[in-house]
Amino acid sequence: MAVWQRNLAICCIASFIVSVGMSQMAPILPLYIHELGVEAPEDVARWSGIVFGCNFVSLAIFSPIWGRL
Repeated sequence: MAVWQRNLAICCIASFIVSVGMSQMAPILPLYIHELGVEAPEDVARWSGIVFGCNFVSLAIFSPIWGRL
């Protein structure tokens, strides 16, 4: 196996692990936000959406930067 193929396989596995981790965070996030002291259900939903969306906003901002490196 060539070095680039090994590196590609490692990157794909790491990307898969990160994706699984993000999908496991989604059901637990509202419970965590409620534990932080946010009581109203609509506020919990709002903050859950904001926190979960921050990942994708940062991904959209920094992906082109990392892609150019």
